[in-house]
Amino acid sequence: MASNTAIVESDPLNWGKAASEMTGSHLEEVKRMVAQSREPVVKIEGSSLRVGQVAAVAAAKDASGVAVELDEEARPRVKASSEWILSCIANGGDIYGVTTGFGGTSHRRTKDGPALQVELLRATPASGFEILEAITKLINRGVSPCLPLRGTITASGDLVPLSYIAGLITGRPNAQAVTVDGRKVDAAEAFKVAGIEGGFFKLNPKEGLAIVNGTSVGSALAAMVCFDANVLAVLSEVLSAVFCEAAAIMEHILEGSSFMKHAKEVNAMDPLLKPKQDRYALRTSPQWLGPQIEVIRAATKSIEREVNSVNDNPVIDVHRGKALHGGNFQGTPIGVSMDNARLAHRPTSGSSCSRSSRSW
Repeated sequence: MASNTAIVESDPLNWGKAASEMTGSHLEEVKRMVAQSREPVVKIEGSSLRVGQVAAVAAAKDASGVAVELDEEARPRVKASSEWILSCIANGGDIYGVTTGFGGTSHRRTKDGPALQVELLRATPASGFEILEAITKLINRGVSPCLPLRGTITASGDLVPLSYIAGLITGRPNAQAVTVDGRKVDAAEAFKVAGIEGGFFKLNPKEGLAIVNGTSVGSALAAMVCFDANVLAVLSEVLSAVFCEAAAIMEHILEGSSFMKHAKEVNAMDPLLKPKQDRYALRTSPQWLGPQIEVIRAATKSIEREVNSVNDNPVIDVHRGKALHGGNFQGTPIGVSMDNARLAHRPTSGSSCSRSSRSW
C-alpha cells in the first residue's frame, strides 16, 4: 500500500496525519460519511475517495443513483506511465511482469510484452486511460462483471476476481456480466449495453498485470463493511444514551404506580437495599463502546488509505525514471483491518442487548 498523497518532510511516514484523522467526534465523522454517500457524483482522481462514496457506488444500480467520473487531470499521468514503459522496453529495460514471467517464473525473460499480458489473464497503475474509461462506463450503465464467490481475495493481490474483470474488457469467450435489469450477458453484449465502442481491448505491456495485481476487490468489500459498521456503531451510541436517559427518568415515569409504592415500602424497611449506582451495563457504556469504536474508526481510515493507494507491482515512478518493485499488492492492510473491525463489531452490537436485558 503506497499513498498517492504528497510526502510532507516533517511527517515522511504520515504517522502524524494518521493520528490526526482519529481526532474529533465520531458522530460528526459518520454524518460526513453518510453525506458523502448521498453525493450524486463520485470523481476518481487518486487521493480523495471515501468509504461512503465506495458504498454508494456499490449500492447504486447505475448512474441514476450515483455517477462515477474520472478526473481528466489523471489522463496525462496515466499516459506518461504507459509511455515510460514502452520506452524502457525499447531501450532494453528489464521490468517484472513486462519483460519477465510472473511469481516463480520471474527469472524468465520475454520480448513479447502483449502476449505475456494475454497469458497472464489465462492463468489468473499504468493501465491505459481508455481502459479506465471503459470500466467507468460499465459502472455507470449498471453492467457488473460476474466474479466467483470464492477466490484469492486480499492474498497476494486479488488475482482471481480481478482477472474476471480483465477477461470481460478483453472479450474472453467465457466472460459474463449482469446488466441493470438482471440479464446475464457475454462480453460483446456488455460492451454494447455500456456504450463502449472500438471493440475489445488489446492489452499493452504491463496493463494486464496492472489490472489483476491489486487489492481493488478486497478494499471495495471492506469499504462497504466499514460504512455499515460505523453507522451501526452510532446506533449503539444512541441506544446507550436512550437507555441511560430512560433509567434516569424511570422513577418519575412510574411515580404513583404499584411498583413504586412497593419499592418505597421495601426501601423504608431497609435503605441499604436501594442501589447506590446505576446498573453495570449502563454506567460502563463509555468504557465498553469507546475502545470498539476506536478500532472501527482506525480500520475505516486504513481502508480509505487503501482505496486511494497505488497497489500495483512494480510501481512506475516517471519522475525518477524507475520501476519500483515491491509488494503493495499484498492485502495485509485489509485483512488486519477487517479482523480488528470484526472483533470490535460483535461486542458493540451485543452491548445493546446486554443493556436492554439488565437495565432494570
